[in-house]
Amino acid sequence: NSNKKMYVTLINPFNTQLKISIDVVEKEQATFTLTDISGKQLVKKNVDLNPGTNSILLNTSLLERGNYILKIATDKNSFTQKVVKIE
Repeated sequence: NSNKKMYVTLINPFNTQLKISIDVVEKEQATFTLTDISGKQLVKKNVDLNPGTNSILLNTSLLERGNYILKIATDKNSFTQKVVKIE
């Protein structure tokens, strides 16, 4: 079934780390990308997800305060959300 779902929750706004919880129904690989508003890639992390809940931390300590775009992509799904870094 190519219509498998993923459920994402995250702490937004964030500070030195962006904490993401992602639920998937089967083992798959995901790419987590954080870009600035202009599309410049600042953080990228490839993760092997296991069925159930997976906790992911992205280190954002070197980023300035401001607005960013989080994208999570797997072979079957994608998720995009604006996120905000505070102090």
